[in-house]
Order: sequence, then structure tokens, then C-alpha cells
Amino acid sequence: MRLILNQASRLQTRLTVSKWQAELLTAVSPAPTFWTMLMNLYHAMIEQTADAFILADLDGNIQLWNDGAQTIFGFSSTEAIGQSLDIIIPEHLRAAHWVGYHKAIAAEQILLGDQVMTTRSLRKDGSKAYVDMRFSLIKNQSNQLVGVLATARDCTARYLAERALHAQLAKLNSA
Repeated sequence: MRLILNQASRLQTRLTVSKWQAELLTAVSPAPTFWTMLMNLYHAMIEQTADAFILADLDGNIQLWNDGAQTIFGFSSTEAIGQSLDIIIPEHLRAAHWVGYHKAIAAEQILLGDQVMTTRSLRKDGSKAYVDMRFSLIKNQSNQLVGVLATARDCTARYLAERALHAQLAKLNSA
């Protein structure tokens, strides 16, 4: 929440709330303040998307876990918040993940840039999934790095279909 408030204080002078947004947000509170409206809007945007939003602190402990993350990975926010990111990283990928994570924090730069990365992940039930992930470094209003945000989208069905197609093509090419 503090991160959002810090970002909101910088946006307040530039942000215009449309009539539609005001009507949507006033349904929650009859006389909302600017901050209440902004917080409600941010909350709605994060919670109502199908994509996972996972914010981890500099130590890699989960601080924000939305409904999209619960749908994809199976852990509720109560189960995930405070836990290490290891709960969704397959054991064989953890060492490489943490090397990249700590390099990004030390350099204050995501090494992949704006690239989307398809990777394996773990679900609560122990099953594996494929997810498209994008990473962002999050800084506070003093420009100090405070965490890493990952957005993820389940791409298991697409990935497996592409893999099957490549296998079929390889089989046809070798015949």
C-alpha cells in the first residue's frame, strides 16, 4: 500500500479521474477522497485482471499476491504473502533464478529489459505450469529500490500445443 501511495502522490497533479471512474469509485463510498478513489481504482485494476501480479521485496519474499496469481499458482494471498518466491519456482531452476534476481537488484536493472520470458513454475498442488513473465523493478518516491514486480500469464496450453506441433513437424521432416 505504501508503494502505491508514494506513486499516487507523484501522480496526483497529473491524474484526471473520468466521470466513469468517479461513478465506479463512488459506488464504494458516497464521498470518497482523491486517495480513496485512487486506492480503490488501483486495487480493482490489480485484483480484477486475470494476470498474476507478484511483488517481492529485495530478499525475494512475496509482499503482494493478487487473485490472478491465486488462479495460476493455486496459493491464496494468505498462504503466499511473506513466503519466498521459491514456492512457485521449480527446484532445478532456483539457483539460476536467485543469481538473476540478485544481479538485477545489484545493477538496479532488469537484465531481460522489457522481454517476456516463458518459464516453468510450480503450482500449489505440485503440478508444473508454463508462464509468460515480465519483470519490473519498483522504486519508492526517493528513487530507492524496494522490490521486484513480476506479472505472469499462464501459457501452459499454448506451450504444450507448440511443442506437440514441433514434434509432429520433426517427425514429418525425418520421414
